[in-house]
Amino acid sequence: GWPVVSPDGSRIASGDFMSDFAAKRHVTTLRVYDVASGRITDAATGVEQLDIDATGRATWGATLEGTPVWVTGADWSPDSRRLLYLSPEPDDSSGSWTIRAVDAAGAGPSSVVASKVRSFDLGYPH
Repeated sequence: GWPVVSPDGSRIASGDFMSDFAAKRHVTTLRVYDVASGRITDAATGVEQLDIDATGRATWGATLEGTPVWVTGADWSPDSRRLLYLSPEPDDSSGSWTIRAVDAAGAGPSSVVASKVRSFDLGYPH
């Protein structure tokens, strides 16, 4: 999904997802590609339960591991070291979001920037 080039041009962030219907798991990942080395780093990953009803319709359920990544957008910090991304609020059917920040090198867990967000403009001030 949606590649986003860092301000210094050294890295590219992209979202990825995979649904495993047999295991009933949906995995979302925020990946960072280093242009110079070709190395790909998983900056954030989340695993959600995949609920399948009698008609075969699949919906995402409870978070099983990590922090789910909404793979439709992210934004770089001006220094190209951190990324902002969206994560659905756990156990919230009202459709609110958490905005998280994570080290682009994958060094450590994400931190919450804002929670229970219903309307937003995802981005660092540039």
